[in-house]
Amino acid sequence: MVNRIWQHHFGQGIVSTPNDFGKYGEHPTHPELLDYLAKQFIQSGWSIKSLHRDIMLSRVYQLAGSDDAAVLASDPESTWLTHSRRRRLSSEEIVDSMLVVSNTLDPSQGQAHPFPPRSKKTYSQHHPFVDAYDSNRRAVYWMRQRLRKHPTLAIFDAADTKQSTGERALSTTAIQSLFMMNSPFVHDKSSALGARLIDEGKDDPQRIALTHQLLFNRPATNLDVELGLRYLQNNRKSLASTELDKNKIPQEALASYVRALMGSNEFLYLE
Repeated sequence: MVNRIWQHHFGQGIVSTPNDFGKYGEHPTHPELLDYLAKQFIQSGWSIKSLHRDIMLSRVYQLAGSDDAAVLASDPESTWLTHSRRRRLSSEEIVDSMLVVSNTLDPSQGQAHPFPPRSKKTYSQHHPFVDAYDSNRRAVYWMRQRLRKHPTLAIFDAADTKQSTGERALSTTAIQSLFMMNSPFVHDKSSALGARLIDEGKDDPQRIALTHQLLFNRPATNLDVELGLRYLQNNRKSLASTELDKNKIPQEALASYVRALMGSNEFLYLE
């Protein structure tokens, strides 16, 4: 349990084979640390919250990424915890992040899915049940089934529901970029964020600054503002030549800008 929670925070466990602590698994890189945390976990009354706190208040958790060539050469994967490892967000984290920044998150606990009544079920071997029932609740409440992965979460390597997945495989594919540009889900959330930016920002520079604060958790630089203003100006000109309602152009231009930033590594990766 301690190793899996450590893996959640650092991207890799102290034992890098979380499903195999046996003869054929990898040895722990820091066995004394693993024993210490396990002892603290037991003494706290098996408190997961206490274990999260111990890890997150540690110096090693608060380390930044490193650009030092010597450090990267000696420990490129941070096996010895010399710097922060860059980590791609999980599919659930990506979805939840978009829901939060767009102000569309439903914070309520998940309920039963709206399955059709038994009298109307006509599923068969060649016509299986494949409905997804997307919602604005956290992705952990989205429906999963054994026949296939969730079509949205699968894009970013959701776990296979047919087997135990101790460590998720990560891929980088063109489909992921296309999803961030064209998916109805992303368009809906970026449009909602565009509306939020219009409500909360007085002008374009302020809206660009707010966008960077929400998506990247940092202030916008002068270059960010300059590029953002240029993007919005060009995009509004393009939208003006379409049949789109003129009143919707400012929001749609911001939505397009938001999608471009959501597809960036700075949004999809934790460093």
